[in-house]
Amino acid sequence: MGVNVHDARLVAAMLVHGLTHILTFNTPDFRRFSQITVVHPSEITSEQVQD
Repeated sequence: MGVNVHDARLVAAMLVHGLTHILTFNTPDFRRFSQITVVHPSEITSEQVQD
C-alpha cells in the first residue's frame, strides 16, 4: 500500500534482472527485503569506486 508498493516493485524488478545491491539514501525502506543488499552512499569510498 502506498509508497511501500513502489519499493516492492523496484525490488521485484531488481530480482528479475539479477541485481543484488541498491544504492539509496533511503535505506530503512529497503532493509525489509532480505534478498537485496542495501548500500547508503556514505558507505562508498573512493578506493572502492576505483577497484
